[in-house]
Amino acid sequence: MDFMLPEVERRLLTLFSIEVLLIEDNPDDVRILNRFLSQSVVGRFETASVSLLEEALESLEKASFDIIILDLNLPDSGGLDSLVKINERYSYTPIIILTGLYKHDLEAEAISKGAQDYFIKGEYGSSILDKSIRCAIERKKELLELKKTKGELEIQAWGLQKTNEGIKLLYNELERKTEELKRSRM
Repeated sequence: MDFMLPEVERRLLTLFSIEVLLIEDNPDDVRILNRFLSQSVVGRFETASVSLLEEALESLEKASFDIIILDLNLPDSGGLDSLVKINERYSYTPIIILTGLYKHDLEAEAISKGAQDYFIKGEYGSSILDKSIRCAIERKKELLELKKTKGELEIQAWGLQKTNEGIKLLYNELERKTEELKRSRM
């Protein structure tokens, strides 16, 4: 029966689709990406494509996406400005960068500004893209969970600090009263 498990898992995964917002102004690149995504053997991808950053922001306002694939050279926005603008408003959605030029510094900066992955056009395939999308979504979920936990711990730390301050005040008051009591007995 174990030999059936991969097939069962594959069928279960295809029941759910991953919603992708593709921000790319080159129709050929859109077709290539859609073809790669349609070749996935472990799930389905539903894509919405826009060619301008402004259209992307409107789409994100109206709908929820599991991942964003972002070209860095758009007619209305270039470089990491697009990433920063999207990440400022939709930091909970993972972003994969897609660009025609490789620059190591740009890749490192994109990752530091919140991108989950960085691809050069023409240097990736269906299985790599599929894996990258799934890993990016999972990493973003874990990052958001860590941020949530950090916030909860900061609140608890603040509460403990206030409690400690209250205990110090009570201790000082107790010390003062003890001293007064000692003086009154003399």
